[in-house]
Amino acid sequence: REAAARPLGGPPRDIELSTPLSQHDVDALKSKLWEKAEDKLFDDKKKKGDDEESQKHVEVVILTDDEVLAAGRKTRMGLVFISVAMLAFCVGMMGYFAYSLTDVVGGSCDGSQDRYHNYEHCWNLKENWCAQMQCSADGQAMGTAIDPSSLDPADANVCPQGCSICGTEDGQTEKWIAQLQRFDACRERTAKVRECLPTMDYDGSLANYRGYKTAHPSSQQSAAEAFIQRDAFLDACDAQAVYADRREKGGTAVVACIAVCALVWLAMTAYLMRTPNYEKHPRETEMPDLAKWQDRKDYTHRFHPRSAWLYYNTANNLFGFALQLYSFYTPTSTNILVPIFQGAWMTVMVVARGILVFMDYYTLSEAASVFFDIGFSVIGFTAILDPFFEAKITTDLPEADTSITDYALAVRVAAFLWPVISSAGGIKDLYCDVYWPSPATLKAIKEKQKSFQKRAVKIFIFVIQLLAALSVYVIMANPRWCHDFRTCQRKTTCDPLEGALLSRMPMDTEVISGNKMQRVEMISDDGTKKWRWQINTQTVLSFTKSGGKVYADIEFAIPNGDVENKVTTPGTNDEDNIAGTTPSSACSTRFEIQCHESNPRHAFKSQTGAWDWVAYNSSMYKFVARHDGGETSGESTCFGANTAWWNDNGMFTAGPDLKIGDGDGEDKVGFIFMEQTCDSSDSDLPRGCSNEADSDTPCRTDNCLVEPSYIASYAPYGRASVTGTWTYTGGDSAPDTWATTQRVFELDVSELRLSTASEQSDGSPPPGAPGSPGAGCGPGEGQTPCAGGEAGAGDNNGDQQQCVAKPAGCASAPCPGVCSEGTLPPCCV
Repeated sequence: REAAARPLGGPPRDIELSTPLSQHDVDALKSKLWEKAEDKLFDDKKKKGDDEESQKHVEVVILTDDEVLAAGRKTRMGLVFISVAMLAFCVGMMGYFAYSLTDVVGGSCDGSQDRYHNYEHCWNLKENWCAQMQCSADGQAMGTAIDPSSLDPADANVCPQGCSICGTEDGQTEKWIAQLQRFDACRERTAKVRECLPTMDYDGSLANYRGYKTAHPSSQQSAAEAFIQRDAFLDACDAQAVYADRREKGGTAVVACIAVCALVWLAMTAYLMRTPNYEKHPRETEMPDLAKWQDRKDYTHRFHPRSAWLYYNTANNLFGFALQLYSFYTPTSTNILVPIFQGAWMTVMVVARGILVFMDYYTLSEAASVFFDIGFSVIGFTAILDPFFEAKITTDLPEADTSITDYALAVRVAAFLWPVISSAGGIKDLYCDVYWPSPATLKAIKEKQKSFQKRAVKIFIFVIQLLAALSVYVIMANPRWCHDFRTCQRKTTCDPLEGALLSRMPMDTEVISGNKMQRVEMISDDGTKKWRWQINTQTVLSFTKSGGKVYADIEFAIPNGDVENKVTTPGTNDEDNIAGTTPSSACSTRFEIQCHESNPRHAFKSQTGAWDWVAYNSSMYKFVARHDGGETSGESTCFGANTAWWNDNGMFTAGPDLKIGDGDGEDKVGFIFMEQTCDSSDSDLPRGCSNEADSDTPCRTDNCLVEPSYIASYAPYGRASVTGTWTYTGGDSAPDTWATTQRVFELDVSELRLSTASEQSDGSPPPGAPGSPGAGCGPGEGQTPCAGGEAGAGDNNGDQQQCVAKPAGCASAPCPGVCSEGTLPPCCV
């Protein structure tokens, strides 16, 4: 009435409602407005007419319950079969994993084991570890056991006499004590490991790890037996500890998660076995055209081309795919087949499911998702076994990939569990679609209706997934990336200059020029005699680059003085000397430097499994003999068949049997070096150190290249066993087969030379070059004439010693550890 009384054109007035809206009316109004907004956003076309008009598009389908049950019987049987199979799979995985967790020693490796696996066997403690003073005739403990915590590392007299690990040089006592401590720690954690490590190789199955062989008849060790090399044993024990820690921290959680998966599938099996109750849960009989958003949100129509549930399914599938892709990029497997299969399975899944979604075959797409999820669960379970359980010992000792982080392992476990759970949801959806079918969906499938208005979104999602899946093939094809993500076995490109020590080395500069010692200790095959070989020789080392590769030139001069070839008989005072021949010329070789594998077995392709992933040690190097020193062509003379530096002459410096790897169509010979800290007379670190003989604080350097201890015992390297024909100086024949127990070869790079070389930025000659500090004597310009002739002068038998160039920083004679000191050669003036 107020509106009628208002003059036309007048200002509007506030309208007052005499009856306020109830909360119910407000909620109804909000719902109506929300529905209108959804229709505006999601409807494919504008609808004409009111709600009564839209009802004309609703059809009613008359279909009896019996017809639905009959039509879904075969599908239901298939779903039940899949559900039971997955339940059995989960129970089997849970049982296997739980059993493997309990499959441990559970106690100490002592008297219950045979003597080859008995950590407490007295001869093992006495002869191999030097941890027992003496043993009875039958191998029982006697005397006093050695407690490493009570030993003084600074006291060189602590080492037991006759202990193979206790030499006379500095640092041996510390090394022995450190090994005893690691061995004691190993014995304390045997309850958690899967099996006792063998302490001896008695049948040749572990010949690659053979080490110390006792030289005492009372130990009852046969000629075919030998102790496992100590470092190899301790490394294997540490690897067992890594696996044990992983099982202790995450093993129970994995079993619990698999148990949850099993319960899910048990519930799913029970759900599928029940008869549909249409009275409680009636079937859908109406057939809306899903023009309204409210109809699209109905779970019944989730496989209809217009269903809103398709967004949820898409997001769910994308998450599962992303999880698999992420786990591919956080590798944990040491078998390259696992990531290869995972990458290929992802690609097949994306292509197959993408085609089905594009063609609006959503039911088949869901079935395909279940199929691929089951495949991912199988691949995932295979992948998680490797980081948790070490392989049983047959021909290889345990090795642990310590680069696997807890986070990477958690991602791998998640990538295994998610498809197990996700596939159960897919089975439930398929079951509901069979017994509570959507008439609208059936009609859409029958009429081959297509939701072309969503084509752009489908293509976009498909292309993104496909590109992500194809990225794994980019990884596989790239020489560097494929190794990083464990889809190829070996690195095809590896820069040794990435190592810490070589990255500091100057090129074309003598970083070593001094007297260096080489020593080899062996034991006769019958275990009755020991052979000690040792030489001291002027050694020169320099590095250079050529043709994109890094080379090292090493020259060994004629040995200083006599070559030690002493043979002793333990338990007696008998002593003999092998009649050897001193080389008449220097040994100069150019080595190509290559990366070295972390596992010694992997250095040889013939010893590596076809699908093993090979890890590399950035602080270890292969020095592959290529040419004579300074040359760019021709074979290496020193490592040839007629070399004068090999065992036929009672020499063990260089020869054709010094293998360091194979593959690429060649047997590689040369040296293996690893970075280590060692004593160095050419160092003034740490502050306050002394280079005097028997100093309690010797100078040390981090720039040291040392031959690893396992080189002496790993058979493929060609050093573990030495055979030949030798005679003693008295004329008697020496044993013709010897087992190597120790090789000592250290190249400590001069800290003083490195310091001087780092200052050569003005074009001045490097240290040791003519006219530079430390050039020494010789015929070159800027060098001082040598006393008694040129440097290197003297007869071929080494009666007249060569003079040695003074290192930078030594202005007087003697120069400690280099020249004019004790038995060292004179300093060049």
